[in-house]
Amino acid sequence: MMLRLKRESSGGLILDKSQIDILSGSWRCKNPERLTAYNDEYRHSFPVHEKTSDILEVPSLDNMVPDLLVKKHGAKAYSVSQKSNLYNPCLKSLEKLAYQGQVAARMGIITTAYTQQALGNLLNTLSENEVNLDKSIQLVRDIFAMSTKSLDQVARAGAFHHLIRRKATLEDTGLNDIKELKHPLVSLPLTKSGVIGDNMEQTLKDRVDKNKQLKELLPELHVNKTFSVKRKATGNQFSNDWSKKPKFDNAQGSTFTGAKSNTQRTVQRTSTVTRPDKDDKSSGTTNNFRRFNNPFHAKGQQKK
Repeated sequence: MMLRLKRESSGGLILDKSQIDILSGSWRCKNPERLTAYNDEYRHSFPVHEKTSDILEVPSLDNMVPDLLVKKHGAKAYSVSQKSNLYNPCLKSLEKLAYQGQVAARMGIITTAYTQQALGNLLNTLSENEVNLDKSIQLVRDIFAMSTKSLDQVARAGAFHHLIRRKATLEDTGLNDIKELKHPLVSLPLTKSGVIGDNMEQTLKDRVDKNKQLKELLPELHVNKTFSVKRKATGNQFSNDWSKKPKFDNAQGSTFTGAKSNTQRTVQRTSTVTRPDKDDKSSGTTNNFRRFNNPFHAKGQQKK
C-alpha cells in the first residue's frame, strides 16, 4: 500500500531550476543572518496607495508596553523600551524576527494582489471581440514576473518562521547561553534535516576540539600566582623584591636598605621644613614638621 502511495505521489509538482534558485535564496538560505524581509526593488515595483496602506500596515508594539516593561523590570528597562523593543534578550530577538516575517508576508500579500489584478486584466483582454495579442502576451509576462516575486516573498516569510523556531530551540535547550555557540548555531544554513540542521553536530564537535587545544596550550601560558619576577641590582639599580619595610638608621645622613639587596641609598635629612602655619599665625612663617608625619625623623632625636 505504501509503495502504491509513493507511485501516486510521483505525479505531483516538480520544481524547475528557476524556482529552486528562488527558494535557495530564502527558504533554504545558506546565510540566514543576511536574510531580509524583501528585495529593495519590490518597493518601487509594487507601490501601495494611501487608501490601502492602513489594512496592510504591520503593527508595532503598543504604547503601553514601555510602561509595563519598566513596571516589571525596573528603571533599567526604560532606555530599551523607548526604542520599541522588549527587555528580555531572547524575547526581544524573537519579536524582531517575527516582525520581519510579518513585513515579508505583507510584501507577499501585495505581490499576490497585483498578480490577481493582472489576471483580471488578462481575462478582460481575452474577452474582447478583437483580442489584442501583443497586450495579452505582455500581461502574461507581467503575471509570470509577479508570481516569481510572490514565491520569493512566501519563502522569505517561511524562512523567518524557521529562524524563530531555531532561536526558541536554542533558548530552551540552553545552547543560547553559550556565547561561543550562539552566533554560529543561529547562522547555520536552513535545511530540512532539523530546525538547527546537520551542521549542529559538527559545530559542537569543533568547539570541543577547540577547547581541547586551548587546554593543551594553557600550561604554557599559565602564570603561577606564587611566581614573582625578580630583577637583580646592577650599578645604581634597585631590586624590586621588597619583602620588608625599609630600615632607617639614626644617623644624621639617614640610609635605608631593602631586603635581599646589597645596595644602599643615602637620604639627607633636614630637621625643619619651611611652610605656612595654618593653625597658629603667631608662630611665624616657619614651623617644625610634625614628627609623626616625618618618615625620616630619627628615634634618637626624640630622646633629645
